[in-house]
Amino acid sequence: MNLFSSAVWAFVGGTLFLFAYPPFSCSYLAWFGLIPILFLTRQRYPFWSGYVWGLSFFGLGLGWLSRLSGIGWFVLVLYLSLYPALFFFLVKNVKGRMWELWAASLGVILEFIGANLFTGFPWLNLATTQYAVGPILSIASLGGSYLISFLVLLMNLSLFSLFFYRRKCSTVFTLLLTGFLLILVKVQ
Repeated sequence: MNLFSSAVWAFVGGTLFLFAYPPFSCSYLAWFGLIPILFLTRQRYPFWSGYVWGLSFFGLGLGWLSRLSGIGWFVLVLYLSLYPALFFFLVKNVKGRMWELWAASLGVILEFIGANLFTGFPWLNLATTQYAVGPILSIASLGGSYLISFLVLLMNLSLFSLFFYRRKCSTVFTLLLTGFLLILVKVQ
């Protein structure tokens, strides 16, 4: 796939992932909506594809800010897009057993940095996609929004690993971990 095709597919992927957020609130999309960009970034141009994904995701997701400050919105989108670009670039280089855990941890660390660095901007984090899902929100009492973001990322990475690398053990592990956390929340 060439650079232009990667950019087009990344733009489409970032746009479609917005449907997991309010006002559309198709929260189930968050659990597998990153698989296409993961596939794309494993091919070639991971930083570029991640950056274009971020431009469409943040550009459209925060589009209402352009009415308040056009140049401020533009600079903010350029800045925020660096986080998915860096994430997908680094994820391409994560290898070994249980790489999904390391990659999901890396994603949460980058989300935390983005929410706190330079006064932070904690909007459009992954946990927001699950705002209306009661059992998932209960997990936040165990680890806050970052635990929810971790689980969403881990599920995407594990499903990607199952479909593209045929690694069943990672998906089983993810499902068991998610099930355990849901049971733990119900017991409390």
